[in-house]
Amino acid sequence: MREMAAHTGLSKSTVQRLWAAHGIAPHRVRGFKLSNDLEFEEKYWDVVGLYLNPPQNAVVLCCDEKSQCQALERTQTGLPLGQGHIRTRTHDYYRHGTVTLFAALDYLSGKVLAHTANRHRHSEWLAFLKKIDASVAADKEIHIICDNYATHKHPRVKAWLARKKRFHLHFTPTSASWLNLVERFFGEITRKVIRLGSFQNVPQLVADIFRFLEHHNLKPTRYQWTADPQTVLDKINRAWQALLEEMYSPIYGTSHSSGPSSPSAEYAQTLLSSPAAPRRTTGAISGVIANSSFSRMARHSRALQADRYRHRMGLLRPFLTMVVLTVVFGKIAALPSNGIPYPILVVAATLPWQFFSNSLAEASNSLAGNAHVISKSISRVSFFQPAL
Repeated sequence: MREMAAHTGLSKSTVQRLWAAHGIAPHRVRGFKLSNDLEFEEKYWDVVGLYLNPPQNAVVLCCDEKSQCQALERTQTGLPLGQGHIRTRTHDYYRHGTVTLFAALDYLSGKVLAHTANRHRHSEWLAFLKKIDASVAADKEIHIICDNYATHKHPRVKAWLARKKRFHLHFTPTSASWLNLVERFFGEITRKVIRLGSFQNVPQLVADIFRFLEHHNLKPTRYQWTADPQTVLDKINRAWQALLEEMYSPIYGTSHSSGPSSPSAEYAQTLLSSPAAPRRTTGAISGVIANSSFSRMARHSRALQADRYRHRMGLLRPFLTMVVLTVVFGKIAALPSNGIPYPILVVAATLPWQFFSNSLAEASNSLAGNAHVISKSISRVSFFQPAL
């Protein structure tokens, strides 16, 4: 705020009022991640369909592993929560190893089946599946929601699932773990047990985890999908639209390099504006991004080649200039030199011009390279002008 006030010449309170009036909060950053899975909508509706309409005579298990659960011991004992003061803990700690927590959240009952292991390879995942198979009644189908982790698709895991006909795996889209409700449980156990505790060894951490699970399963709280799935999908589409508009904006995006008529930009505009086209999916947009990334790589390669060519010419140009001017003035025009070699005369005559041309070129390159900064400064000043 003080930097903006100094930049615009306004007072700090004026800048604060303007930011508050227009909802501008430069000190805040909101994280996001859009899935580029080509089959996003198919997987999305497959998982959400299980939440909204669970199959009969079946259990729906949201499964995942929470790896690298650290057994941290605080260097000093903190004070517990008391009247008039909050609980305390030291910022430093000793590390005593890690453990991987495998969890299966029953969507209908809210109970959690858990298993711990030192590692999270396909063999540990397979052992967890066998534990699920032994825990669920034999007459029930098992629908498992999990992510695209490589251990979930290992050949040995696939071979075992092929023999267990009652198991049905439903994979969430790439970079869309928020669809798996077990992540909500992982957040709770991290906040209440793993992060707050002080453990002298890994068994202590495991004991506290299972003590929390036992207490949770006595009165399980069901995590239920309540959002309108179409509303969520529309929000994702709006996020993609905003991202594409930012990517191809003339100041912040790539259109200043590739131009708004590039194939990627035309395809994106077709997806965004065509009312007759089918509903835009994140899979189609991922093609735009892949195409845009490839074009940026090609432009970067061409720019490197051009830089190398300019560097070589920068070394050869003064020598070639001296040779040409020496031949023209010394051999063809036969101008008198009073005994001074023509190359020295040519260098002395062209040196001021070289300094001037180099300075002019550097200034031009600086303006071109900082065009986006100048545009931002102009836009900020124009933004504050109506309030003056």
